[in-house]
Amino acid sequence: MTTRTVRILGTLVHLTYRLDEHEHARRQAEGNPRVDMGDLNTLMNLPHGMPVPILSLTRDERRLADRGLLDDGGDGNVIRRIRPPLTVDLAVVKATRWRSGLGRAGSFAPFCARAMWLPKPPSDPFALLEAGWWGIGVYVTGDDGEPVEIVKPRPFVRRRWTPAGWAFLEDAYRAVASRPALTGGAA
Repeated sequence: MTTRTVRILGTLVHLTYRLDEHEHARRQAEGNPRVDMGDLNTLMNLPHGMPVPILSLTRDERRLADRGLLDDGGDGNVIRRIRPPLTVDLAVVKATRWRSGLGRAGSFAPFCARAMWLPKPPSDPFALLEAGWWGIGVYVTGDDGEPVEIVKPRPFVRRRWTPAGWAFLEDAYRAVASRPALTGGAA
């Protein structure tokens, strides 16, 4: 797992993620094609890694084939090889107040586990209970300046794949790819 500080969903956040090395290499070899929400709505209608007859494609699906987002599968077929390039395991937002941290961390709820990092524990005795209720982890700055976990973030469980969920992963990929040394190892 790798952690990078990036801006995503309008927030500066520490993302802990796992890069799909195979998909990253495949995209690099193809010039790292940009995938937008309209593409994702269409791509999600096609099975991954299975041939689909070109004649059965909609106009939007054919447009994806023309743009190189679908591979020639031979015998009049195309194959969707593209898939999400990484998995985000945790998003941690820094905040000075627990209430604003709760809101900013909460915006990541549909996509990954989330937490806030505060300079010190909140004075409100119910703040940690509320954060735990929403599944938002709480870290405070320790004596060494590093985060100390005081409320564990609830693990993220993906209920289904959606274009918005995939788009979040594309945005995260672009954000971390703009930083040097994008690898699957620790940074």
